[in-house]
Amino acid sequence: MANFEYGFFFLFRTSLPVKEGEPIDEPLTIANKENPTTNNYGMPFDSDKRLFFRQAPENAKIVDWEQHLTASWQNIYQFYAGHFKPKEQAEYYCHNALMGVALLILDDSDKVEHTVQVNVSEAPNLKFEKFGDFLFSISDEDNLNYSTACYNFQPAKIGKNLCLSLQDKTQLIPMQPDEFAANSVFSVYGFSYGGNANQKNAIGNVLTQVTDGKSPLLAEIFTRLITEQWKFKRTDTIAKSIRYGLRPIISEYNNYIIDEINCTTTNNLDTHLLTMQSHQNKANFILNSLLGAMQTLDINAYNLATRLERIRQLAAQRKWQIYFHNRGIEKFDWSGAKGSNYDEPLLAIFQLNIRNLRDHKVYLQRQVDDLNGLQEKWQLYLGKRRSLSSEYLNTLMSLLIVLLAGSSASYTIGKVGIDINNQILLLAVIIITILPISWHFFSWLTKLLCCMCHGTRGYKWFACKKLTKWLQSIKFFQLFKR
Repeated sequence: MANFEYGFFFLFRTSLPVKEGEPIDEPLTIANKENPTTNNYGMPFDSDKRLFFRQAPENAKIVDWEQHLTASWQNIYQFYAGHFKPKEQAEYYCHNALMGVALLILDDSDKVEHTVQVNVSEAPNLKFEKFGDFLFSISDEDNLNYSTACYNFQPAKIGKNLCLSLQDKTQLIPMQPDEFAANSVFSVYGFSYGGNANQKNAIGNVLTQVTDGKSPLLAEIFTRLITEQWKFKRTDTIAKSIRYGLRPIISEYNNYIIDEINCTTTNNLDTHLLTMQSHQNKANFILNSLLGAMQTLDINAYNLATRLERIRQLAAQRKWQIYFHNRGIEKFDWSGAKGSNYDEPLLAIFQLNIRNLRDHKVYLQRQVDDLNGLQEKWQLYLGKRRSLSSEYLNTLMSLLIVLLAGSSASYTIGKVGIDINNQILLLAVIIITILPISWHFFSWLTKLLCCMCHGTRGYKWFACKKLTKWLQSIKFFQLFKR
């Protein structure tokens, strides 16, 4: 059996946003440490991240990786607890500032044939195995028969985005669609030394030594990969939650027929409009988050490409060749996700996920447009209803004034002895004046009965649609609307 060892990369945010109040920053005793490494105080990246590495004990079996991960996690927690005041804040910070953990298997052989089983809450365990082409490869120009390579490990199928939980036991749980949830990612990678024991130390130096006064190769790669996964998966989870939540809402409002809207009270219409506006605001917020996430991935891909190109140049000066796909490249470059497909797996990961986020943006923007159209439609109807209500009220008041004046005039005429023919004429005028009021009352009563019977057989018995159209078709009465 080939000899191997493994360890864990832990990536933390150095500033943790909270729902209320100021963000929680890492202690200054950690931030101001000079010449930190991944094995002690953690290596800072981009002023907002810190990377740790903890090695599993020698000859540790891969099946025991969970207990060694827990031990490494406790070691880092105790490190933070020694710097936080009060110490209780360290536990909250560690669980929520953790962006992700990467398990790296270092195998002496020319193959990395390992299987890592991971517990999943309320689901079967996942098996992480070697997947696809190597992420990068290192060869010595003087000894090309031996080649070393780093591989990505993936489970056969994942139904939804999962995050790592270290609360009670080590397991993967569904990601929460919450901006403030930790949602720490978990990944597995394997590095093969190619069976070249004589050059193992030299290759190890290429992987871990500080070059050009900056970060080592492994530290740079895993920081960017963990950041990419964390940013993509949490944004993808929130976007899916909003998109899938908007579908039934848009369908429900879109399927409202005019009769249902007519039967909805004005207060309920206002409530529905406020609900639409609330969903629209959430969707617009996520649209902005998608733009921010795509920019973050683009910046990380550019920084990774720039750093790896520099490492490739330095390695070439030392007779080492670093390849990032099977055919090798003359220059490692990132021209953005809109460029052609990338052969380099390291950059292809960024490009694929940026495109996925862009798809979310397109679909979500369509839903926002649909919701905005429905909102405008309901707003116009509500405005029309309020306008008609105002007209009806004005008509009623005008007719009541005419009725009272007519009644007074009739009484006065009767007193002074006007003949009966004139009284009949005046009475006819009063009756004609009352007719629009009766028409409005009968229209209101018809609407009330139809709304009460909507969705029942009574709706057909009363012939509500025909009756409503007939009332609206009486042009004579519409002359009295104002």
